[in-house]
Amino acid sequence: MLGAVSCKVLQELPQARPRDDGTCGGGMTARQQAIFTLDELAAYLKVGKRTLYRLASHGEIPAFKVGGTWRFRQSEIDRWINDQIQAGRKKEVIRTDEQPKSAEHSVSSGRTVRRRR
Repeated sequence: MLGAVSCKVLQELPQARPRDDGTCGGGMTARQQAIFTLDELAAYLKVGKRTLYRLASHGEIPAFKVGGTWRFRQSEIDRWINDQIQAGRKKEVIRTDEQPKSAEHSVSSGRTVRRRR
């Protein structure tokens, strides 16, 4: 499924035409060849360019620079997305395990506690 999307993205490149065997030329699949610019990845992920720039510059998303501009390999981005999904699921499980049940909530005495600064 993603291979077809990748070939569609790469159709603009003359050396990367989709073939019947699911590759886009050169023996590599389109998914392995697809490289996004900042603008293209922003559209792909439906996020702002500033957000992507910040993530890339802090090393929070797989990226590399070519001539001073950020580039992103689609296969690495797709893997990163899956990692983010898995991490989110793990956090949900931890949160649900840590949340006290409503019967276990302590009842407040109504007294206000002031903290010193």
